[in-house]
Amino acid sequence: MLHDKPILSKHKSPPSPNILAPEDTPIRLQAFMDICRKAGQRSAEANWNMMCQLLHDKSPQLPGTDALSYMSTCLTYFNATWLILMKRMADDDEAGIETDEMIQAVLEGAQKLMKSVKINEG
Repeated sequence: MLHDKPILSKHKSPPSPNILAPEDTPIRLQAFMDICRKAGQRSAEANWNMMCQLLHDKSPQLPGTDALSYMSTCLTYFNATWLILMKRMADDDEAGIETDEMIQAVLEGAQKLMKSVKINEG
């Protein structure tokens, strides 16, 4: 169920997958968004390196496909835990945000970012 005007919250709209390029970000939000972008990238890289090291320590000869599978499991649990924590905060704030809205916004946002990044595939 979509809530246009959440009860007792300053949140005026449901979560959105809209990805704003740095140059399209409103000036009042640029500093915070830049902090979030950089922190997200650093966190992803640090988590990747940590998991690579952990997997290598446990099994130095781990095939790449197995490592990717384990990384996917780590990412799934990270995302689910993060979404659960955000949902609890939204519920405490009575923001009227549904779980499916949060999941959809994150997935669509990730898809948009992936499509905007040139990845050398071959």
